Amino acid sequence: MSGDDVYEELQSLVPDETGKSTFVGFGKEHNWIGVSGFWQLEYFRKFLLHHNIDVMHNEKNVSEALLNTCLDIPDKTKDNIKARLDIARYCDRSKLHVTKNSRGVWKKPKANYCVEKDDLITVLKWFKEVKFSDGYAANLSKAVNLAQKRFIGLKSHDHHIIIERLIAVALRGFIPEKEWKDIAELSHFYRQLCAKEIEPKRMRELEKEIPVLLCKLEKMFPPGFFNVMQHLMVHLPYEARVGGPVAYRWMYVFERAMHHLRLKVRNKARVEGSIVEACIVQEIRNCVSLYFSDHVRTIWKKNPRYNIGGTRVHNDECTLDVFQYEGNLRGRGTAVDLTQQELNAARLYILTNCSSVDRFREAFTEEKYKENPNLTGVGLDKLMTEEFVEWFKIACKSDPDSDEDLWNLANGCSSRVYSYNSYDVNGFRFRSELYEKNCRRLKTVNIGVCLSSFTSNGEQLDYYGVIEDIIKLSFTVGKKLEMVLFRCRWFDPTKGMRSDAKLGLVEINSCSRLKIFEPFAMAHQATQAYYLKYASPKRYLRDWRVVYKIQPRNSLRNLDENDTSNADDFFQEDGQQGSFSVDIDNFVDEFTVSRNQSDDVLDPAKIEMIENQNNDENDEELPEEELEDSSDEEEEEIEEEEGQEQRDGAEDDDDRIEHDSEYDDDDY
Repeated sequence: MSGDDVYEELQSLVPDETGKSTFVGFGKEHNWIGVSGFWQLEYFRKFLLHHNIDVMHNEKNVSEALLNTCLDIPDKTKDNIKARLDIARYCDRSKLHVTKNSRGVWKKPKANYCVEKDDLITVLKWFKEVKFSDGYAANLSKAVNLAQKRFIGLKSHDHHIIIERLIAVALRGFIPEKEWKDIAELSHFYRQLCAKEIEPKRMRELEKEIPVLLCKLEKMFPPGFFNVMQHLMVHLPYEARVGGPVAYRWMYVFERAMHHLRLKVRNKARVEGSIVEACIVQEIRNCVSLYFSDHVRTIWKKNPRYNIGGTRVHNDECTLDVFQYEGNLRGRGTAVDLTQQELNAARLYILTNCSSVDRFREAFTEEKYKENPNLTGVGLDKLMTEEFVEWFKIACKSDPDSDEDLWNLANGCSSRVYSYNSYDVNGFRFRSELYEKNCRRLKTVNIGVCLSSFTSNGEQLDYYGVIEDIIKLSFTVGKKLEMVLFRCRWFDPTKGMRSDAKLGLVEINSCSRLKIFEPFAMAHQATQAYYLKYASPKRYLRDWRVVYKIQPRNSLRNLDENDTSNADDFFQEDGQQGSFSVDIDNFVDEFTVSRNQSDDVLDPAKIEMIENQNNDENDEELPEEELEDSSDEEEEEIEEEEGQEQRDGAEDDDDRIEHDSEYDDDDY
């Protein structure tokens, strides 16, 4: 409906003078319970978006229902006795009906989407041990209660991380693959929706796919799982396409602002006055701080989260591009001697990544092809590894265009380097694996690293690894230059990596290794990543890790306004390939046999609920003719049992039963 259509419908509403509802015809002709005052504005009906669903609370409610249901947490799960009774009444899933065994005990079969009792502790321990990079998420281990086998005190942002990053990794291997894929698609949907930068074309794809995903979830979960929050997901892609990224529209920003306003209250008897007075003082303070010196830290010049303190690495007067990045080393430097192979690999890596050396590399390649026209690419790489470092040193001496910095680079660095615990650069904090193993009380993990390169075909290839050591090299032939390198353990980027574009998952085999010897990476080129192992101990998942890239905080990709070549390739979810797509052929079969495991229903209130519904169903199934032709003997028995009933009351009961049976026939 357009804004004009909605406005006309609102104008046609008639107030209900009886007081039963707000407007006449509520529940039959319409569902309006009130009219917003915004419709009094003449331009409001022309808006493309008349509402703004809060994605924060939508994500939180969906995540909470999904987590509690799949883990089958008592008193929290949506798959309770009432839900099973609804399945028996409305759904054709006989294998999930509550049944009574030969001993007279009611049994609730375990659904495929629920984790078994023996695996629940395994999943909770996995949540308690999971770690993220510094500043990425809260410490989830505080919210896991192993004694009560449940989560306590999860916040909205915790559910934001759980549904987008953890739920698919935690449940894989514990539930069947079809059910797991549906949950993984839901997780990928929210990751695409909550991206910092969105593409309208991809949002249109989400609009088409999300109704299909909801249908798949409805075939898997009981009717009680779905409320208004689950169905509101249909509108979220359209709102993102029209209103922009959700990061500027969800409630995190406003709740944070309300938090700052609450801190301004000093006199609880005069709340508004306290806030106004504090805001006036804040405005004066902000204005005056503009006139302070540059070295004074104010609200406009805050201390950054990283890059403060420690050993500063900077090369102010150097003209080479690889020495233009600054960072801070932390910890006490320990002297380490590199082997000749390691030193040659470090120098070669720096040279091949310096733009000023590109012309020398081209000359070296041409020279080797002239010497051997049949030289292959593998052979050229081998010659590059063995000869280029010394060849460049000789060529740089005879080159008249080489400056002091290039000559300093050609002479190389000392084999004596210094090892540090951590390094802050580009908004990231990296730490070495050895340091984190010695500091067992750390609640974050900052050893994951990713480097992106391009193959000969122009395709992007990501190298994932773990930082084993952080070293600082010094070039001292001319003016002193410093370079920080990461010594990494790289995983195989081809055979040791697999990705699923539809689910948005990239997996790394932790046992795979890069075959060639290239252990080093320049710190400023690295992107931080973290690895999640699967909670399931099954063999086909044991060695695999799900990897996620991390963007530095308060940063967006720099886009050139005049560059339209990549206008359709906006960043959506860094590190994920493909777009959101629902597998239509992967619908869960409603008639799939449930697990052999079942739970005993021992609560008297629940048993009474089950028996009452069964009795009501038996009464509804009695034929109309049998009820009408009931004998006088049965009526007399009813009178004797009740003691105070009369024959007139029994006839009224017969009329009521006839009326109910007619209603049921019309309903079905």
